[in-house]
Amino acid sequence: MIEKKCEAGICQELFSALCENSCPLHMNIPRYLQLLKEDKLQDAFESTLRDNPLPSSIGRICHFHCQMKCRREAIDASVSQGDIHRYISDTAYKEGFSDKVYERLLREKLPQTHKRIAVVGSGPAGLTAAYYLVRLGHDVTIFEAESEAGGILRWGIPKYRLPLDVFDHELNFIKELGVNFVFNTKIGKDISMEELERDYNIVILALGAHKDMSPGINGSELEGVLSGMEFLKDVAKGKVPEMGRHVVVVGAGNVAIDAARTAQRFGAEVTVVYRRMKPDMPANKDEIKGAEMEGVNFLFLSTPKEILADTNDKVRGIELMKMACGEIDLSNRRKPVPTGESFILPCDTVIMAVGEEVEASFVKEFGIKTIRNGNIDADHFTFMTNHPRIYAVGDAVTGPATAAEAMGIAKKAAEVIDWKLMNKRRFHKLFRDFDYSDEVPLKPEGGNRHYTFKRPLEERTGNFNEINLGYSKEQAYAEASRCLRCDVRITVNTEED
Repeated sequence: MIEKKCEAGICQELFSALCENSCPLHMNIPRYLQLLKEDKLQDAFESTLRDNPLPSSIGRICHFHCQMKCRREAIDASVSQGDIHRYISDTAYKEGFSDKVYERLLREKLPQTHKRIAVVGSGPAGLTAAYYLVRLGHDVTIFEAESEAGGILRWGIPKYRLPLDVFDHELNFIKELGVNFVFNTKIGKDISMEELERDYNIVILALGAHKDMSPGINGSELEGVLSGMEFLKDVAKGKVPEMGRHVVVVGAGNVAIDAARTAQRFGAEVTVVYRRMKPDMPANKDEIKGAEMEGVNFLFLSTPKEILADTNDKVRGIELMKMACGEIDLSNRRKPVPTGESFILPCDTVIMAVGEEVEASFVKEFGIKTIRNGNIDADHFTFMTNHPRIYAVGDAVTGPATAAEAMGIAKKAAEVIDWKLMNKRRFHKLFRDFDYSDEVPLKPEGGNRHYTFKRPLEERTGNFNEINLGYSKEQAYAEASRCLRCDVRITVNTEED
């Protein structure tokens, strides 16, 4: 098998635990849980860094695919694996022992190979590819169109979910590893693909899906109509648009919910409009719940027909068509069907967050193949494009995905690229073994699931202070002890002596 992974989680010979198998980054979750239980925090932190260069950041925003597959769910509730690796990394930064781990990783970089690698984009995928490749001894330069690194982590995720000081702390270590950054540089404008291919041994396209898709309805050009990603980016840059009192957000993904909660923090009365039902929303369920608690309104089975203008060509409202639930479609959800009725919802601003796509026009101009939806056509296993020295990772290949999914692809691509450059497998040399117990609990431990502290509702108004305050030490250790250690294989001898 090329990948030691079973998408269905059935072939146990291909993975050690369901949580690890379902994690896009393939994190060894039982290992860092056990290391924490044994009070080996420094090892636990290094264990998370082995698979995830941004553990504190991703521990705050991940969809936690791992928890959806946790076998503890069959007993009471899944183990909060993401909250635990956030606790481990947060504690490492607060108590200072992260520096010791960072220093060792710096010392243990593989010898310089003098191979030059260009990475286009400094979002989760680009940073992950650079993190591993620079540790493998390659000379890595990231080209970024914006003035700072981070992509979606800096410009698209509100600070109440991911404080910038947390992300910047982790970003600084990637810089200390020796990754070079070239900012305010757009490929195809400030530098050409031809130049990159000429000057570098490998080019990695790590473009994020940051371009809002066109809503395709009348009135979308009016003053007061904003796009979800641009709205979030403007707020992140300190440019807050005039929104008025009533804001309508169209969409049901994470961008829509982030935009709604952000607008609400500026004093607007916000209504999220979605054409399906609440259970069909693709956004993170905890974020939807948070929006409801903070007073965001939701209007289901409604879809935009037209955005209405006043005499000054400014938004005065939105006409919505009522929908009904039809037959189950290919997404395993009931297809929304127009009822023929419509109504007008007055508002001052409409934020369209109906999906994002990759802006990669320069890629097509260079002759790199794309598929019908505009994503780059890259091999599923090698991530190579039709140009043998150009690779693509993250959203550029998959379309909009989670940060962890983008990072997981970049991590695999880094191993493949190093193998190609050096003609041998060296990825394993970056990692060391850890000493921890393989003892399996005879009965479930740790009690019921422990939930992180949340900032009270009355303290969230009008600010972007972090909401999820994380675990206490006691909570984290108790939650880690709930792990059933599915990674340990036990052979039972039923033969009589």
